[in-house]
Amino acid sequence: MSDTIRVISAPFILFRNQGSNNQYRFGIDANGYYFFSDGVTSIIDWTYSPVIIQEGYNRLKVICIGSSIDCYINGFLMITLDDDTHSSGGIALAVTRTQTVAFDNLKVWVWEKNGLWKKVYDNQLTYLVELESQK
Repeated sequence: MSDTIRVISAPFILFRNQGSNNQYRFGIDANGYYFFSDGVTSIIDWTYSPVIIQEGYNRLKVICIGSSIDCYINGFLMITLDDDTHSSGGIALAVTRTQTVAFDNLKVWVWEKNGLWKKVYDNQLTYLVELESQK
């Protein structure tokens, strides 16, 4: 057992976001770990995965249909769960602690009732985001 406290700085996706810790969060860190939470409670605590590129670009993808949620890293399905805590809301990109992160090629689709995906946002520009941690 270790008494070491792990300081985490991580980019993540907030989705089905209804504000103030009322959303899902899926993210990674620079050491090869990923997590999933409901904004307050950790559903999947920090877990190591060799599919995360520690010194390079990573692609995160989230698919939500009804209460079904699938989360991918670099094309690999990492999380699949059924949870209806948050059934709707917006999306956001965020980062913990103070660091600079590049978000590139954000694409958003919605699932239509006819069973097809409809692209609603496609931006090929790179965004640099620098956020300071809350104290």
